[in-house]
Amino acid sequence: MTTLPKHNRRPIGVGRPDNWDTPDYATDLITEYIPQPEGGHLSIWEPCTGNGKMSKRLAERVPLSVFETDIVTGVDFLKPDEYPEHVKQFIKNNNFIEITNPPYSKKTQFIKQCIRLGCPWALLMPLTTLEGKERNLLFNALGDEFRILIPKRRIKFERPEWIEKKSSPQFQVAWFTYQFNLPQQITFE
Repeated sequence: MTTLPKHNRRPIGVGRPDNWDTPDYATDLITEYIPQPEGGHLSIWEPCTGNGKMSKRLAERVPLSVFETDIVTGVDFLKPDEYPEHVKQFIKNNNFIEITNPPYSKKTQFIKQCIRLGCPWALLMPLTTLEGKERNLLFNALGDEFRILIPKRRIKFERPEWIEKKSSPQFQVAWFTYQFNLPQQITFE
């Protein structure tokens, strides 16, 4: 990576710091609630792979194959009309679930795309995702199969190398899920 002047270390083209890595313990929270396949093969699609940290942890924790894509490698999850052929074939030929920590600046778009795909999903997003009229309507339409897993402590995400300032977690996140095996509407773990 080209070194930028100290006052401007963001990679070119990056506007907001949306590419933070998810620590293993945050991924581990959702793994026990992943739906099990009924008589067939089930895959996990991780559409915001980044450096592969969450995908690797999922592969270590659950006996399912993990399909990785990322906007950096040419697959924009939010633009299905532009999916490369291998992604279209994956969607067509696989029973899959979505698990990812999406860019928070695009959380509503990710929720909508997961709903369009019609598969079970789990998105790690700020608890404030519950706010807002549009998202309220989306969540209400999902009914009882929409559930939330709230960690008992804030998640300390792993910062990109271009952010130098040290800090502690500034907000609470939760796993927003659809058709996952959570025991109740809101689960604290």
